[in-house]
Amino acid sequence: MGANAGRPFEVRSHALVGATVNLELWRPPANVIVAGDTFVVTAGCDKSFTRCKLFANAVNFRGFPNMPGNDVVSRVV
Repeated sequence: MGANAGRPFEVRSHALVGATVNLELWRPPANVIVAGDTFVVTAGCDKSFTRCKLFANAVNFRGFPNMPGNDVVSRVV
């Protein structure tokens, strides 16, 4: 609820400081967030191998973290 109702925002980082959770957003909200505004945070994943390793979930990563990029393929030896 509040002036930003219905607008999605991506969380850049979060930190637990004592009993308070600090959220940093990638972009500032269109309207000021005031006391009493409510929101829902949905956990997600940035789909990076680094994040999977951080959560001890590298074995379930469904990508190719060690595959060389185009610069390696087109390099003349």
